[in-house]
Amino acid sequence: MELSGQIIKGTGSYEVKEIAPPSEGGDLITNGGFDTDTDWTKEIGWTISGGMAHQDGTGSGSSGDLRQVALTVGKMYRLKFEVVSAMGGYFIIIGDITQFNSVGVHELIFTATTTELFFRSYSFVGSIDNVSAEEVPEGYPLLDKGTKYLECASNGTVAIPSDVAYGEWEFDVYKEADGNAIYNAFVSNTKDATYQAFEGYRWYIATNERFDLQRMSIGSNSVIFGTDTLYIDLATWYRIKITRTLDGKFYLYIKGGDYGTSDWVLMSVNNGANPVTDNTHTTSQYFVLDLDAGDRIANLEIRNLVRQ
Repeated sequence: MELSGQIIKGTGSYEVKEIAPPSEGGDLITNGGFDTDTDWTKEIGWTISGGMAHQDGTGSGSSGDLRQVALTVGKMYRLKFEVVSAMGGYFIIIGDITQFNSVGVHELIFTATTTELFFRSYSFVGSIDNVSAEEVPEGYPLLDKGTKYLECASNGTVAIPSDVAYGEWEFDVYKEADGNAIYNAFVSNTKDATYQAFEGYRWYIATNERFDLQRMSIGSNSVIFGTDTLYIDLATWYRIKITRTLDGKFYLYIKGGDYGTSDWVLMSVNNGANPVTDNTHTTSQYFVLDLDAGDRIANLEIRNLVRQ
């Protein structure tokens, strides 16, 4: 959706920014094929021989690290490696919670929280090979270099004229901090869509990272769909799609982070239902964002045609 000239300023302040290209080129791992017994720091249980790194299961937790200084804190990387054998336990990559314990080639997108790449064993018994890492743009692969996004500089609102009350709303969103509570009145009768001051619907990300769909009426609100807490990660780009069919049935989908980037995932339910039907409000005039400092949105698409 082309927003030029359509954004109506509310409170706070916003800036248009751009996804920067990678600054570190090529594979950043030295001796990722384990051709020699060098370049890696090996803690309990790790050995290198025969062109592979082996863990005998005695390494567990911080005492069972295989690591190499190769990264820059805060940058995003695509890591590839091969699990040649796996006979027990598991390992993780520091900065990600995925547990790896299956044979095959694995690929992981993660943000570096330390300058070292860590393979941390939890009684893992097996071997790994062919490790490589390259920097990718922030939000990859949902967002590519040069993608423009709107970032909140100080808490406040902006509005966009929109008469779509039944259709699809699709966008990328990024929540900066744990204390932030952000929302979007995607169906609203006013551009001043503050809490309980408008008629319509909003999605809401709480301070505990729960994702809600709420029906809003003057002076009241009702959660008609809600996830568990910690449903999203902080400082991570996600793509959200909300569909409302002509009979009033809402579907909520997500991509990004632990939900992958290939296929839409129907959001899991802790409160209410997904899909959920609600026809209380049937018209809209505005799409309103209420973000906190550091929160971002990009690639907004609003569609007013829904196939039944």
